[in-house]
Amino acid sequence: MRRRLKAVDVGPWRDLVDVLLPELMALEEDDGRTTVLHTDLYRENVLFDWLGHPRLIDPLPMVGDAAFDWAFWTVYYDLGHGTDARLAAAVRISRIPVPVLAPWCRALALDGLLYYLETGDPRTPRMADVLAWLSAPTPGNRS
Repeated sequence: MRRRLKAVDVGPWRDLVDVLLPELMALEEDDGRTTVLHTDLYRENVLFDWLGHPRLIDPLPMVGDAAFDWAFWTVYYDLGHGTDARLAAAVRISRIPVPVLAPWCRALALDGLLYYLETGDPRTPRMADVLAWLSAPTPGNRS
């Protein structure tokens, strides 16, 4: 993120980035949640069996804090649509509380915003909206 912050102009999102950066740079993994991570839970990488249970494909052999995968799924699964419902589901299923999971979501959304700015991705405003929603005082109470 630091490299991207030097390389891109965050424009109208400067204040949001400046407020979030210190919190996000202080994120640390919790060894108690260490697990095998998928690391890119997009819609294209999740299939469902005949009972409706998710079956993950394209796993990468990585190990880390489960909060990363839950946050990635919350932010990216269907960018800008249903983020509130996914955050609620992630909290319920993972049992990782919102105050722990939300900063991971903000970190991934900020990294995504910077990447989209760097690459000129047309989803930049959508990611900025997701980041702003996740940065509201009580994410999960509005969509």
